[in-house]
Amino acid sequence: MSTIPTRIVNALVTGVGAASGVGVIKALRRPNDQYNVRVLAVDADLSAPGRYLAHSFERIPKCSQPDFMPRVLQLCEQHRIEALFPVFSGEIDIFAAHAAELAAQGVGTILAPPENVRLANDKRRMYQLVQELGIPIPALVDPNSPDLEFPLFAKPVTATGGTGAMPIADQVDLVYCRTKNPSFIYQRFLKGPEYTVDTLCDRQSEMVVCSPRLRLATKAGQSVKGRTVHHPALVELCGTICKTVGMIGPCNLQFIENGGKLVFIEMNPRYAAGGLSLTVAAGGNIPLLALKLMLGDPVTKPSVRSGITMLRYWEEVMLDEENQVLADSRPVALE
Repeated sequence: MSTIPTRIVNALVTGVGAASGVGVIKALRRPNDQYNVRVLAVDADLSAPGRYLAHSFERIPKCSQPDFMPRVLQLCEQHRIEALFPVFSGEIDIFAAHAAELAAQGVGTILAPPENVRLANDKRRMYQLVQELGIPIPALVDPNSPDLEFPLFAKPVTATGGTGAMPIADQVDLVYCRTKNPSFIYQRFLKGPEYTVDTLCDRQSEMVVCSPRLRLATKAGQSVKGRTVHHPALVELCGTICKTVGMIGPCNLQFIENGGKLVFIEMNPRYAAGGLSLTVAAGGNIPLLALKLMLGDPVTKPSVRSGITMLRYWEEVMLDEENQVLADSRPVALE
């Protein structure tokens, strides 16, 4: 017989219009015997679907606006928030910079220092760091070279969710990309099995969770079919990279297996958008474990099962003319 949790914890989740925000809410609301998590969802968009998965919702400014942080601090005080879960890349270094201010208000976070977050988001610097660790990266190429061999792959130096990244099949693609995006980096196009590794690091940058998953199919840069795998070599590489970067909190790393080698693609210091739910279902509830770290409660490394497969499909929330959820379309029953 399961134990009904008696400890109520108020948590704030940002970016609930995105898949990552929805994934964090669902993970926090999975049954467990320790916490009854009451989720305050926030977003700049009143129609963010994640608001209907949470217990309450408040609108906040975009993180680029000057009243963003004051509004968040106000809501944390008003709703007695104990744990904050930022999911949008543009917000994370802002919250990291205000971690002491949040802590003084009783709000827990588990975030790397802002400079570490910026390092992880900078693909040029990460490629240099990873190379120095002896880990392969895709060969970078000079788009001005007269001896280019196609196909190539182009991507922004900093971006999120694969935004702007594109394959370059020929000279026509190259001219178009360089005209539209003069600061992109270019690399050899690699083929092979693609992996994303979901991690959670404690305040000493030691991995509490490390869950490699094979990306079986992707759309718009997000995994729509995936499978958890037992891959000790990937776990070792991720531990080395996270420790070197000084990562704290959630992170996901991407690799391609090419020519018998694991090639580092990028590091994203945030909750995964596409496959977080797969890692959670396999036993690695990263948001719940992050909550434990924020609260200072004991954390035991979970056993994440390999061979668990995710098949993603669309799900809808239906609203009536007064923006109330139709009874037969509510995605999750609120407690």
